[in-house]
This record gives sequence, C-alpha cells and structure tokens, in this order.
Amino acid sequence: MDESAAGTTEAGPAQGPTMPVLYAKAEPLSPTLHQGLVLRPHTSYAFAAKTPGIPLVASEFVAAALTYPIVFAGQNPASPIIVTGVAPEQNLFVNKAGEWAKHAMVPVYVRRYPFIFMKSADKDQLIYCLDPTSDRLASEGKGEPLFLDGQPAAALREVMNGMNKVQEQFNETTEFATALESNGLLAPVRVDLKGEDGVSQPIEGFRIVDEGRFNALPDDIYLQWRAKGWIALIHAHLLSQGNWQAIAGRLSET
Repeated sequence: MDESAAGTTEAGPAQGPTMPVLYAKAEPLSPTLHQGLVLRPHTSYAFAAKTPGIPLVASEFVAAALTYPIVFAGQNPASPIIVTGVAPEQNLFVNKAGEWAKHAMVPVYVRRYPFIFMKSADKDQLIYCLDPTSDRLASEGKGEPLFLDGQPAAALREVMNGMNKVQEQFNETTEFATALESNGLLAPVRVDLKGEDGVSQPIEGFRIVDEGRFNALPDDIYLQWRAKGWIALIHAHLLSQGNWQAIAGRLSET
C-alpha cells in the first residue's frame, strides 16, 4: 500500500511539497483568480483512478466496511483510510471509463473534490481552496459560475456549506483516531494477499486495532467510548478486515 496516501490529513499546509491525496495543486478561492471559472457537473472518477488509499470519516465506517478494508495510517496522525489498491497509482474500484465500482460507497473525500480546506501559513485558519487542474473547472462552456460580481455564487455557497459540514466530520474522526492511538490500541500488521496462482503478496505500512488490547480496555473508557459511538466504529473496522480477500479477487482481474 502507498504510504503517501496513508499519511493524508484533511486540512494540510497551504504550501509544501506534499499535497493531500487526489490534489495536484491547491489555490485559495479568490474572486480575482477564479471570477471566470464555472463548475461542471460530475461525470467521472478518473481523477481517483491512481489512488490506493482514501481518507474516511467516522460516519462512513459502517457503509465502507461492506466493501473495503479500513485501516489506519502507519504513522501519526492515525488517519483512517479505505484500501482501494495495493500498489502505487492503483485504484481497483475505478475502471478505465472512470466509473466507480457498482454498489461500493464513494467516500465524501472523493465526492468533495476539487475543493478542500488547507491550513494557513500560521496554521491558525482553514482556507477554502480548489485544485485548478480539475476537469470539473473550466473558463467556458456549461457549468455553474463560482463567483458573480466578486461574491460566491449559489453553487459555490453550497459547496462551502458542505465543506464546513465535512470538516466537522473530519474533526470528530481525528478525535476518535487520536483516542485509539493514545490508548495504545493501534498495532502495525502485515497482510499476505493470495492470488489465484497461490502466490502471496505482502501488504504493510498501516495499522489496525489490536483485538486483545481492545478487549482489555478499562470499563470506564469502554463506557465513554460506547456513549460516543466509537465502539460501533471499532467493530465495523475489525469486520472490514474480512474484505482483504475481495481486494485479492479484484487484483486478479486486472
């Protein structure tokens, strides 16, 4: 698994060599720079076709666990990720036509592209940004304008409201993942995927919840976590480990 995907956080630095997963660039939204841009309707997931791991928010765990292995980054922050591929630049759930696999949930992180929050230089603020390289943005043709008369147009206001809600979900997810890490529940693992030819492919560089440590969690912490809904998230995460063989099956089809 590509560890560059595993280290992704929702609100990254506004400048720097490492961009968040999916993003080639991030420009702060500006009526000066983006006055003439329109947002085209979504037609393809080709932009995610080379992404082997995608950030997940806590509210998506149950739906994601039906299809993907859910893991946590191998280093801090312990961001939760769905595994969509086992090699760099590989997403087994996006076909050559840019279609996402049927009946597989698409994370909000993907659906929100090409917009993202980035941290200001002093890290005190979150800035609305976009990836200007996205095919959904154009200077002409059909689409909804981003700005009108120097102010966010209706489509952009809707996007910004959605981004605020998504950021709240990422904040809640960070709290959950941080609690797992600080209580010592995350452990590095290695998965050996067996193909149809019987040859094993080792996959590592990530962590999962250690069931023994989870079962030994003190009663007071367990009750606190149950009240927060975190116990259900852990169970969904553990159940999702049964999806590794499905990943192997998709790999054999490529």
